[in-house]
Amino acid sequence: MASAAGHSSPADSATADSAPLPPWESFRRRLAKYVVPPQTLRLSNERVPFADMPDDLLWQVANRALRTPERRGRLTSAVRHLAGQRTETPLKYVVVESHIDLTMVDSLLTRALVDLGYEPDNFAKMSPAKYRFHFTLQYTCGSGTRARVLYGDVARSAQEAAQVLQNHPVAVGYVETEIYRSEYSIALPPTRFSQSRSEPFPFTNNTFQSDPAPDRDLDGGAVEPSIDGRRAADIHVKIPGNFPEWTRPRDSVDPDAYHPARELKESLEGSGFYEILSDAGNFIYSAHFAALPEANQVFRALVAFAHRSGGIVGIAREICTGLWRTTRERDGSISASEVPPLLRFCADPTATGEPPHQLASGKLPGTRVQ
Repeated sequence: MASAAGHSSPADSATADSAPLPPWESFRRRLAKYVVPPQTLRLSNERVPFADMPDDLLWQVANRALRTPERRGRLTSAVRHLAGQRTETPLKYVVVESHIDLTMVDSLLTRALVDLGYEPDNFAKMSPAKYRFHFTLQYTCGSGTRARVLYGDVARSAQEAAQVLQNHPVAVGYVETEIYRSEYSIALPPTRFSQSRSEPFPFTNNTFQSDPAPDRDLDGGAVEPSIDGRRAADIHVKIPGNFPEWTRPRDSVDPDAYHPARELKESLEGSGFYEILSDAGNFIYSAHFAALPEANQVFRALVAFAHRSGGIVGIAREICTGLWRTTRERDGSISASEVPPLLRFCADPTATGEPPHQLASGKLPGTRVQ
């Protein structure tokens, strides 16, 4: 695990936009007392993120947030809010990030991951359901040298995190790294979903075939993080839920009671996307693709559909640059942690219908593969 002295990287170096750390003792007390506002993270019972954080780790988190304006995350946002710091996102930007899904955490594991730069980023509902904890390391920046520096930091941290997970005696999970440009992250204004017969959803349950990731008898036969190179890209579709502000701790919530567009949910899930629910109260429909050109075509089709039909406020296509899965020895063989399946267009074009068939051939009007 990472040392208690803290993990440093070129990404933490001060830039022209860095802000000085406020007088530490008074700022530390403000951080320790910080409570997440009720309109923020409406489904999260974790309302005091800094209350139990050791002082040295708290200083590291605050220092990173204020010295590295490209950094994004829940803890980072809270630090900047209390410090009165605002950061601007370039009109054209690059996002480099890493995500971790875990079955369990303890104080040592959490500390090791935060020390590497990750921030807790849990979901109210995850898939596969065995995963209950989520961490994110993310930077948003302009292109060029700085993007390459930050990408290198994310790649190094992800590899170290994969080994931290592998060394843990109980936790099971996986680490993913991604990169994408602003052209592939589309934000749309909130509008009511109004699907009509003339604007059908572009995919059906026959559009894609789903390929489960192998999890037993892995090549190499060693109990070490397994590098899975099959995933090319992810697509995420965001639909805002109608959840009320957080008022008190709750054990569970019926998500369907707060979903604004059940037909849209059924269309996405029916074509192979799976549903997760963010602590902010957004329904996220995700799918992973084996081929980048196919993911690009799907992204373009979804953007065009969302502009016509409404209901969707965000669509992102993210290139997967790395995927590490923890492995465990069981029943005489090596098994890897579970990850969602990969989608690819069905080989039989007659089974998909006209819009998916156009996509599979790369001939959807108005699109181009990048």
